[in-house]
Amino acid sequence: MSSAQRSDEGIRVELARGHADAAGINAALVHAGVGVARLEPVRHSLEQRFLEITSRLDADLIPEEVRS
Repeated sequence: MSSAQRSDEGIRVELARGHADAAGINAALVHAGVGVARLEPVRHSLEQRFLEITSRLDADLIPEEVRS
């Protein structure tokens, strides 16, 4: 798992390995007594993906001493 945070819909979890971890996380939640009403992937728009990729590329170009 990469991260988990509360949202208006419940808990949003970003998975490090994509859908491969979803079944395991669901099983762990159910085993812990958490009622899972819905489990669904979130699709990002092409624009969101582009901005994520380009922002990472821009961050790589910033010298280390400026980042800290």
